[in-house]
Amino acid sequence: MEHFYVITSIQPKYKYLSGPALVAVELSKELTKKGYNCTFFDTYRSSKIKSLLAYSNIFLKILFTKRATIYIHSQGYVTSLIFCLNQLIRPSHKLIYTMHGLPLKENTYRDKNKKIPQGVYIQETAFKTLLNLANNVICVSNTQAQHIKDNYTVKANVSVIYNGITPKKITLSNQPYCSTKKRAVMAGGISNRKSIIETIQAFLLYNAKNTTQWTLDIYGEISDSYRVPLVTELCAQSKGLISYHGMLDQDSLHQEMSKSDLYIAMSQWDTFNLAALQAMSFGIPCISSKQSGISELISHNNNGFIVDAESPELIEDCIEILRNIESLGEEYKKLQKAAHDIACNNSWTYVASNYLRLAARN
Repeated sequence: MEHFYVITSIQPKYKYLSGPALVAVELSKELTKKGYNCTFFDTYRSSKIKSLLAYSNIFLKILFTKRATIYIHSQGYVTSLIFCLNQLIRPSHKLIYTMHGLPLKENTYRDKNKKIPQGVYIQETAFKTLLNLANNVICVSNTQAQHIKDNYTVKANVSVIYNGITPKKITLSNQPYCSTKKRAVMAGGISNRKSIIETIQAFLLYNAKNTTQWTLDIYGEISDSYRVPLVTELCAQSKGLISYHGMLDQDSLHQEMSKSDLYIAMSQWDTFNLAALQAMSFGIPCISSKQSGISELISHNNNGFIVDAESPELIEDCIEILRNIESLGEEYKKLQKAAHDIACNNSWTYVASNYLRLAARN
Protein backbone atom coordinates (compact mmCIF):
# COMPACT_ATOMS: atom_id res chain seq x y z
CA MET A 1 0.00 0.00 0.00
CA GLU A 2 1.29 3.43 -0.92
CA HIS A 3 2.22 5.74 1.95
CA PHE A 4 1.91 9.51 1.66
CA TYR A 5 4.29 11.82 3.50
CA VAL A 6 3.56 15.55 3.85
CA ILE A 7 6.55 17.62 4.98
CA THR A 8 6.69 21.27 6.00
CA SER A 9 8.16 23.60 8.63
CA ILE A 10 5.82 25.39 11.07
CA GLN A 11 7.55 28.47 12.46
CA PRO A 12 6.45 29.14 16.08
CA LYS A 13 7.03 32.91 15.72
CA TYR A 14 3.81 33.10 13.70
CA LYS A 15 0.57 33.13 15.66
CA TYR A 16 -1.33 31.31 12.95
CA LEU A 17 -0.67 28.91 10.14
CA SER A 18 -0.19 30.54 6.76
CA GLY A 19 1.35 29.80 3.39
CA PRO A 20 3.18 26.46 3.03
CA ALA A 21 2.42 25.28 6.58
CA LEU A 22 -1.32 25.83 6.27
CA VAL A 23 -1.51 24.10 2.88
CA ALA A 24 0.52 21.14 4.15
CA VAL A 25 -1.64 20.74 7.28
CA GLU A 26 -4.88 20.90 5.29
CA LEU A 27 -3.57 18.50 2.63
CA SER A 28 -2.60 16.01 5.33
CA LYS A 29 -6.07 16.27 6.91
CA GLU A 30 -7.82 15.69 3.59
CA LEU A 31 -5.67 12.67 2.69
CA THR A 32 -6.40 11.14 6.09
CA LYS A 33 -10.15 11.83 5.73
CA LYS A 34 -10.07 10.08 2.36
CA GLY A 35 -8.66 6.97 4.05
CA TYR A 36 -5.09 7.19 2.75
CA ASN A 37 -2.09 6.16 4.82
CA CYS A 38 -0.63 9.60 5.49
CA THR A 39 2.11 10.86 7.83
CA PHE A 40 2.64 14.56 8.54
CA PHE A 41 6.10 15.84 9.46
CA ASP A 42 6.87 19.28 10.90
CA THR A 43 10.61 19.77 10.39
CA TYR A 44 10.98 22.82 12.65
CA ARG A 45 13.00 22.35 15.85
CA SER A 46 14.38 24.88 18.34
CA SER A 47 18.02 23.89 17.82
CA LYS A 48 20.21 22.53 15.04
CA ILE A 49 20.84 19.28 16.90
CA LYS A 50 17.12 18.67 17.45
CA SER A 51 16.48 19.55 13.82
CA LEU A 52 19.11 17.08 12.65
CA LEU A 53 17.57 14.33 14.79
CA ALA A 54 14.11 15.11 13.42
CA TYR A 55 15.35 14.95 9.83
CA SER A 56 17.14 11.66 10.55
CA ASN A 57 13.88 10.23 11.84
CA ILE A 58 11.98 11.37 8.74
CA PHE A 59 14.69 10.06 6.42
CA LEU A 60 14.78 6.60 7.98
CA LYS A 61 10.99 6.22 8.03
CA ILE A 62 10.68 7.17 4.38
CA LEU A 63 13.73 5.18 3.33
CA PHE A 64 12.22 1.95 4.63
CA THR A 65 8.85 2.60 3.02
CA LYS A 66 8.51 0.50 -0.11
CA ARG A 67 5.97 2.70 -1.94
CA ALA A 68 6.03 6.36 -0.99
CA THR A 69 4.76 9.63 -2.36
CA ILE A 70 6.49 12.57 -0.70
CA TYR A 71 4.89 16.01 -0.76
CA ILE A 72 7.38 18.71 0.22
CA HIS A 73 6.13 22.14 1.32
CA SER A 74 9.44 23.50 2.58
CA GLN A 75 12.37 25.24 0.91
CA GLY A 76 15.12 24.60 3.48
CA TYR A 77 18.54 23.43 2.32
CA VAL A 78 18.48 20.51 4.79
CA THR A 79 15.27 19.26 3.15
CA SER A 80 17.04 19.43 -0.20
CA LEU A 81 20.00 17.38 1.07
CA ILE A 82 17.82 14.76 2.77
CA PHE A 83 15.76 14.08 -0.33
CA CYS A 84 18.78 14.10 -2.58
CA LEU A 85 20.01 11.12 -0.56
CA ASN A 86 16.58 9.51 -0.57
CA GLN A 87 16.24 9.72 -4.36
CA LEU A 88 19.67 8.16 -4.84
CA ILE A 89 18.73 5.20 -2.65
CA ARG A 90 15.02 4.97 -3.47
CA PRO A 91 14.55 6.29 -7.02
CA SER A 92 11.12 4.62 -7.16
CA HIS A 93 9.71 7.06 -4.57
CA LYS A 94 7.58 9.86 -5.99
CA LEU A 95 8.89 13.27 -4.95
CA ILE A 96 6.40 16.12 -5.45
CA TYR A 97 7.67 19.56 -4.53
CA THR A 98 5.20 22.42 -4.02
CA MET A 99 6.70 25.87 -4.45
CA HIS A 100 4.88 28.45 -2.36
CA GLY A 101 7.33 31.28 -2.73
CA LEU A 102 10.39 32.50 -4.56
CA PRO A 103 12.71 33.85 -1.82
CA LEU A 104 15.22 35.58 -4.08
CA LYS A 105 12.52 37.20 -6.21
CA GLU A 106 10.55 38.32 -3.15
CA ASN A 107 13.58 39.83 -1.43
CA THR A 108 14.25 42.19 -4.33
CA TYR A 109 11.34 44.29 -3.02
CA ARG A 110 12.96 44.89 0.37
CA ASP A 111 14.97 47.94 1.42
CA LYS A 112 17.31 48.75 -1.49
CA ASN A 113 19.98 49.96 0.97
CA LYS A 114 20.26 46.54 2.61
CA LYS A 115 21.92 43.46 1.19
CA ILE A 116 19.83 40.37 0.60
CA PRO A 117 20.53 38.00 3.55
CA GLN A 118 22.94 35.14 2.87
CA GLY A 119 20.27 32.68 4.00
CA VAL A 120 18.15 33.65 0.99
CA TYR A 121 20.92 32.53 -1.38
CA ILE A 122 21.18 29.22 0.52
CA GLN A 123 17.42 28.78 0.08
CA GLU A 124 17.83 29.56 -3.61
CA THR A 125 20.45 26.83 -3.99
CA ALA A 126 18.21 24.33 -2.19
CA PHE A 127 15.31 25.39 -4.33
CA LYS A 128 17.27 24.76 -7.55
CA THR A 129 18.31 21.33 -6.25
CA LEU A 130 14.72 20.31 -5.55
CA LEU A 131 13.65 21.54 -8.99
CA ASN A 132 15.94 18.90 -10.45
CA LEU A 133 15.24 16.12 -7.96
CA ALA A 134 11.45 16.13 -7.86
CA ASN A 135 9.30 14.08 -10.23
CA ASN A 136 6.83 16.93 -10.24
CA VAL A 137 6.92 20.57 -9.24
CA ILE A 138 3.63 22.14 -8.22
CA CYS A 139 3.24 25.88 -8.57
CA VAL A 140 0.41 27.71 -6.85
CA SER A 141 -0.32 29.93 -9.86
CA ASN A 142 0.40 30.22 -13.58
CA THR A 143 2.21 33.48 -12.80
CA GLN A 144 4.68 31.58 -10.67
CA ALA A 145 5.01 28.69 -13.11
CA GLN A 146 5.86 31.03 -15.97
CA HIS A 147 8.51 32.79 -13.88
CA ILE A 148 10.14 29.44 -13.07
CA LYS A 149 10.14 28.29 -16.68
CA ASP A 150 11.65 31.62 -17.77
CA ASN A 151 14.37 31.77 -15.10
CA TYR A 152 15.35 28.24 -14.08
CA THR A 153 16.41 24.90 -15.51
CA VAL A 154 13.70 22.44 -14.52
CA LYS A 155 13.83 18.69 -15.17
CA ALA A 156 10.57 17.94 -13.37
CA ASN A 157 7.05 18.26 -14.78
CA VAL A 158 5.56 21.60 -13.76
CA SER A 159 1.87 21.70 -12.81
CA VAL A 160 -0.36 24.38 -11.30
CA ILE A 161 -2.62 23.66 -8.32
CA TYR A 162 -4.15 26.68 -6.60
CA ASN A 163 -4.26 26.85 -2.82
CA GLY A 164 -7.60 26.16 -1.15
CA ILE A 165 -10.02 27.27 1.56
CA THR A 166 -12.56 25.78 3.90
CA PRO A 167 -15.92 26.74 2.32
CA LYS A 168 -18.03 29.18 4.32
CA LYS A 169 -21.78 29.61 4.28
CA ILE A 170 -22.70 33.24 3.80
CA THR A 171 -25.97 35.12 4.02
CA LEU A 172 -26.05 38.38 2.12
CA SER A 173 -27.70 41.03 4.25
CA ASN A 174 -31.24 42.16 3.43
CA GLN A 175 -30.38 45.54 4.88
CA PRO A 176 -30.14 48.45 2.41
CA TYR A 177 -26.67 49.09 1.01
CA CYS A 178 -24.79 51.55 3.26
CA SER A 179 -23.14 54.24 1.15
CA THR A 180 -21.65 56.38 3.93
CA LYS A 181 -19.07 54.13 5.62
CA LYS A 182 -17.30 51.03 4.34
CA ARG A 183 -14.51 48.83 5.71
CA ALA A 184 -11.49 47.30 3.99
CA VAL A 185 -9.00 44.76 5.37
CA MET A 186 -5.43 43.96 4.37
CA ALA A 187 -3.37 41.12 5.89
CA GLY A 188 -0.03 41.79 4.18
CA GLY A 189 1.52 43.57 7.15
CA ILE A 190 4.09 46.33 6.73
CA SER A 191 5.84 45.19 3.58
CA ASN A 192 7.09 46.98 0.49
CA ARG A 193 6.20 43.96 -1.61
CA LYS A 194 2.58 44.23 -0.47
CA SER A 195 2.37 47.89 -1.60
CA ILE A 196 1.61 49.04 1.94
CA ILE A 197 2.40 52.73 1.36
CA GLU A 198 0.49 52.98 -1.92
CA THR A 199 -2.54 51.27 -0.34
CA ILE A 200 -2.69 53.69 2.60
CA GLN A 201 -2.18 56.71 0.35
CA ALA A 202 -5.04 55.61 -1.92
CA PHE A 203 -7.47 55.39 1.01
CA LEU A 204 -6.29 58.70 2.46
CA LEU A 205 -6.82 60.51 -0.83
CA TYR A 206 -10.22 58.92 -1.41
CA ASN A 207 -11.50 59.78 2.06
CA ALA A 208 -10.30 63.37 1.71
CA LYS A 209 -12.47 63.95 -1.37
CA ASN A 210 -15.58 61.82 -0.86
CA THR A 211 -18.59 61.63 1.44
CA THR A 212 -18.27 57.86 1.77
CA GLN A 213 -15.51 57.10 4.27
CA TRP A 214 -13.50 53.89 4.08
CA THR A 215 -11.76 52.45 7.12
CA LEU A 216 -8.70 50.30 6.45
CA ASP A 217 -7.49 47.75 9.00
CA ILE A 218 -4.04 46.31 8.36
CA TYR A 219 -2.87 43.00 9.86
CA GLY A 220 0.29 40.95 9.53
CA GLU A 221 3.96 41.00 10.46
CA ILE A 222 6.45 43.81 9.98
CA SER A 223 8.66 42.68 7.10
CA ASP A 224 10.19 46.09 6.33
CA SER A 225 10.79 47.87 9.63
CA TYR A 226 12.16 51.01 7.98
CA ARG A 227 8.62 51.63 6.67
CA VAL A 228 7.10 51.74 10.18
CA PRO A 229 7.62 55.51 10.79
CA LEU A 230 5.92 56.44 7.49
CA VAL A 231 3.07 53.99 8.08
CA THR A 232 2.57 55.44 11.57
CA GLU A 233 2.55 58.98 10.18
CA LEU A 234 0.05 58.16 7.43
CA CYS A 235 -2.24 56.33 9.86
CA ALA A 236 -2.20 59.39 12.13
CA GLN A 237 -3.27 61.57 9.19
CA SER A 238 -6.35 59.37 8.70
CA LYS A 239 -7.80 60.43 12.09
CA GLY A 240 -8.57 56.90 13.15
CA LEU A 241 -9.82 55.54 9.82
CA ILE A 242 -6.61 53.61 8.99
CA SER A 243 -4.88 51.41 11.59
CA TYR A 244 -2.14 48.79 11.80
CA HIS A 245 -2.95 46.01 14.30
CA GLY A 246 -0.08 43.53 13.99
CA MET A 247 -0.49 39.75 13.79
CA LEU A 248 -3.73 37.90 14.47
CA ASP A 249 -4.46 34.22 14.91
CA GLN A 250 -6.31 32.58 12.03
CA ASP A 251 -9.76 32.58 13.65
CA SER A 252 -9.53 36.25 14.68
CA LEU A 253 -8.35 37.25 11.22
CA HIS A 254 -11.29 35.41 9.66
CA GLN A 255 -13.68 37.25 11.97
CA GLU A 256 -12.25 40.58 10.83
CA MET A 257 -12.51 39.52 7.19
CA SER A 258 -16.14 38.49 7.60
CA LYS A 259 -17.03 41.95 8.92
CA SER A 260 -15.44 43.83 6.02
CA ASP A 261 -16.61 44.99 2.59
CA LEU A 262 -13.35 44.69 0.65
CA TYR A 263 -9.99 42.92 0.82
CA ILE A 264 -6.79 44.56 -0.45
CA ALA A 265 -4.02 42.52 -2.13
CA MET A 266 -2.19 44.97 -4.42
CA SER A 267 1.18 43.22 -4.10
CA GLN A 268 4.08 44.00 -6.39
CA TRP A 269 4.63 40.23 -6.45
CA ASP A 270 2.80 37.30 -4.87
CA THR A 271 2.91 33.69 -5.99
CA PHE A 272 -0.70 33.37 -4.80
CA ASN A 273 -2.03 35.23 -1.69
CA LEU A 274 -4.06 32.71 0.26
CA ALA A 275 -5.49 35.35 2.60
CA ALA A 276 -7.25 36.97 -0.35
CA LEU A 277 -8.92 33.66 -1.25
CA GLN A 278 -9.95 33.22 2.39
CA ALA A 279 -11.56 36.68 2.33
CA MET A 280 -13.42 35.81 -0.87
CA SER A 281 -14.81 32.70 0.83
CA PHE A 282 -16.67 35.09 3.16
CA GLY A 283 -18.12 36.91 0.16
CA ILE A 284 -15.56 39.72 0.38
CA PRO A 285 -14.43 40.96 -3.05
CA CYS A 286 -10.74 41.66 -3.49
CA ILE A 287 -8.68 44.34 -5.20
CA SER A 288 -5.74 42.29 -6.49
CA SER A 289 -2.72 43.28 -8.53
CA LYS A 290 -2.19 41.36 -11.73
CA GLN A 291 1.24 40.49 -10.30
CA SER A 292 -0.49 38.31 -7.65
CA GLY A 293 -1.42 34.71 -8.41
CA ILE A 294 -4.88 35.21 -6.89
CA SER A 295 -5.73 37.51 -9.81
CA GLU A 296 -6.08 34.38 -11.99
CA LEU A 297 -9.29 33.61 -10.09
CA ILE A 298 -10.62 37.15 -10.33
CA SER A 299 -12.73 38.54 -13.15
CA HIS A 300 -12.54 42.33 -13.08
CA ASN A 301 -15.84 43.94 -12.01
CA ASN A 302 -17.50 40.51 -11.79
CA ASN A 303 -16.12 38.90 -8.63
CA GLY A 304 -13.40 41.40 -7.73
CA PHE A 305 -11.04 43.99 -9.18
CA ILE A 306 -7.59 43.92 -10.77
CA VAL A 307 -4.94 46.66 -10.86
CA ASP A 308 -1.36 46.85 -12.12
CA ALA A 309 1.04 47.24 -9.16
CA GLU A 310 3.80 48.38 -11.49
CA SER A 311 1.72 51.19 -12.95
CA PRO A 312 2.50 54.77 -11.89
CA GLU A 313 -1.29 55.21 -11.71
CA LEU A 314 -1.72 52.46 -9.08
CA ILE A 315 -3.03 54.84 -6.41
CA GLU A 316 -5.40 56.53 -8.86
CA ASP A 317 -6.65 53.16 -10.12
CA CYS A 318 -7.41 52.04 -6.57
CA ILE A 319 -9.29 55.29 -5.89
CA GLU A 320 -11.32 54.79 -9.07
CA ILE A 321 -12.34 51.30 -7.92
CA LEU A 322 -13.44 52.65 -4.53
CA ARG A 323 -15.51 55.25 -6.38
CA ASN A 324 -17.05 52.58 -8.62
CA ILE A 325 -17.96 50.44 -5.60
CA GLU A 326 -19.91 53.37 -4.19
CA SER A 327 -21.88 53.65 -7.45
CA LEU A 328 -22.76 49.92 -7.54
CA GLY A 329 -25.20 50.16 -4.63
CA GLU A 330 -27.23 46.97 -4.23
CA GLU A 331 -25.49 45.43 -7.27
CA TYR A 332 -22.45 45.01 -5.04
CA LYS A 333 -24.15 42.02 -3.42
CA LYS A 334 -23.98 40.13 -6.74
CA LEU A 335 -20.25 40.74 -6.80
CA GLN A 336 -19.98 39.43 -3.23
CA LYS A 337 -21.80 36.21 -4.14
CA ALA A 338 -19.58 35.71 -7.19
CA ALA A 339 -16.44 36.13 -5.02
CA HIS A 340 -17.78 33.54 -2.56
CA ASP A 341 -18.65 31.05 -5.30
CA ILE A 342 -15.26 31.12 -7.03
CA ALA A 343 -13.46 30.74 -3.68
CA CYS A 344 -15.58 27.74 -2.67
CA ASN A 345 -14.75 26.04 -5.97
CA ASN A 346 -11.22 25.76 -4.56
CA SER A 347 -11.95 23.83 -1.36
CA TRP A 348 -9.22 21.83 0.37
CA THR A 349 -11.05 18.67 -0.70
CA TYR A 350 -10.74 19.73 -4.34
CA VAL A 351 -7.08 20.69 -3.86
CA ALA A 352 -6.26 17.29 -2.29
CA SER A 353 -7.96 15.51 -5.20
CA ASN A 354 -5.69 17.38 -7.61
CA TYR A 355 -2.62 16.33 -5.63
CA LEU A 356 -3.75 12.71 -5.72
CA ARG A 357 -4.43 12.83 -9.47
CA LEU A 358 -0.95 14.16 -10.05
CA ALA A 359 0.63 11.38 -7.97
CA ALA A 360 -1.44 8.74 -9.80
CA ARG A 361 -0.10 9.86 -13.18
CA ASN A 362 3.48 8.99 -12.19
